[in-house]
Amino acid sequence: LGNGMNPYFNELNYSLANEDTSLEVNVLPDQSKHVLVAAGSGSRVTPLLAKNPEHITVVDLAKQQLYLTQLRVETIRNFQRDEFLSFWGYPSQEMDPETRKKYFMELNLAPDAKEYFINLFDSHNWQGIVYNGKWEKTFNFISRVFQLLIGKNKIDQLFQCRNMEEQQQYLQSNFYGLGYRLTVGLLGNAKFFNTFLYKGHFVKKNMPIGYYDFYNSTFRKVLSLCPARENYFINLILRGTLDFPEGLPIECDKDVFHKTKQALNTTTISYELGNILDVAQKVPPIDLISFSDVPSYFSGDIEKSYLQQIRPYIAVDGLVTLRYYLRIPENTDKNGFDDVTSDYATAIAKEKTQSYNIEILKKIA
Repeated sequence: LGNGMNPYFNELNYSLANEDTSLEVNVLPDQSKHVLVAAGSGSRVTPLLAKNPEHITVVDLAKQQLYLTQLRVETIRNFQRDEFLSFWGYPSQEMDPETRKKYFMELNLAPDAKEYFINLFDSHNWQGIVYNGKWEKTFNFISRVFQLLIGKNKIDQLFQCRNMEEQQQYLQSNFYGLGYRLTVGLLGNAKFFNTFLYKGHFVKKNMPIGYYDFYNSTFRKVLSLCPARENYFINLILRGTLDFPEGLPIECDKDVFHKTKQALNTTTISYELGNILDVAQKVPPIDLISFSDVPSYFSGDIEKSYLQQIRPYIAVDGLVTLRYYLRIPENTDKNGFDDVTSDYATAIAKEKTQSYNIEILKKIA
C-alpha cells in the first residue's frame, strides 16, 4: 500500500482485515476481465475471487503483504473451509502446531515466501498467525485498555446480546459512561497511533471533525449495525480476538469461501511489488481498482493528478473504489469519471468498520 514514500508500509502491518471487503464484493461485477487490488493482509483480495474475474493483479509496497496474500490463496486452494479457519487461527476449531506445520509444508509457495513463513511460524511455535500484524497487535492493546477502563464484565455482557433491540438498551443504560469516554479520549488521537503503530507516519488529517468526535461517532455507528458478536471489527476493538464464529470477516463466509475456491480453477493471479499507480500503468485494461485507503496518504501534486495518471489504463465503465481515512485528497482532478457512490449506498451503510469516507468512481468514455 501507500505511495512509495511512506516507511510505514514496508513490513507486516496487517494479518487479518482492517477493512470490510464485502463492499468491494458488492461493487465488482460478475466475471470481470481484470481487477487491480492493493493487497493489505490478502483478506481484501480473496473475497473478490467469489465474483470470478478472469485475472487479479495484487500489488503492495511490502513483500510480506504479498507473501501473506499468496498464503491465503494457497490455503483456500488446498484446504477445506474448516481446515482454512483452523490453520489461520480463526474460531472455533484449534489446529495443533504439528498439524499446522505439516499442512504448511505441503503448500506450493514461492521459495522466498516459504522461507519467510517458516521463520515466522517458527518464531510463534507454529501457532495461527491471524493476529500477527502490527495493526492487529495494536488493537489487542486497545482492547485491554477498554476492558480495564470500562470493565471486562460489561464488555462480556455486551457480547451476550443476541439482537439489536437488546443491544441498544444495554448500551444506553450500561456502556457509554466515564470509562468509555476516557478510553476514546486516550486512544483516539494521532499521538497514540503514531507512538504505537505508525511511528510518526500517521495520516495527516484534513477532515474538520475532531479526533474524539470521529472515533466516538465511528464506534457508535459500528455498534448500530448488528449485534457486537457478529462484527469482527468490534470484536478486535473490545476483545482483541475473534471469539464468535458468526463474527468473522467475509473471507470466512461459507458461501464466499466455496465460490472463491471454485474460482481458483479459472482465475489467474499475479503479484506485483511496488506502487499501485506504477503497476496500474503496465497491466491490461482494468475493470476495478480497489485502492484501499492509499489516497489518504497522498500529498502535493500526486493527490491532484493520481486519477488522471491511471485513467488511460482503466476500461470504459471501469470502477475505482476509494477509502479515505481522516484525510480526503485535495483538489483531485476527477475529469473523465462519474461519481457513482450513491449507487452503492446500501453496501456502504453495512460496511462493518465505518471508519472510512468511501467514494466510488466510474470511468466515462
